[in-house]
Amino acid sequence: MHARWISIYMYIRILYICYILCVQIEISFRIAWRRSDTFCDQSTIDSQALIGRGSLSCISGCNHTLGYMSFYCTDFSEVEDWTAGGRTYQTTIFTPEFEA
Repeated sequence: MHARWISIYMYIRILYICYILCVQIEISFRIAWRRSDTFCDQSTIDSQALIGRGSLSCISGCNHTLGYMSFYCTDFSEVEDWTAGGRTYQTTIFTPEFEA
């Protein structure tokens, strides 16, 4: 899969800090792929189906998957061969090393 552009602006918002070992966060991202690799058309947009694949993993301070990079398609171009969209989801980080 080839990215056309990746604008993972990754807005991460701390929602809740657990007693000792966890933090609940909200992750928002916008991303675009080649449409020939990650297909989207008007029916995909209308159905609000998640498309794409891959995962977002923690690389420092924890060692688990934070979420998946599937997204809701919002735009596409048949001529320029791109698909774009985004997603927001909540997840919890379990780590004794996280500092808010």
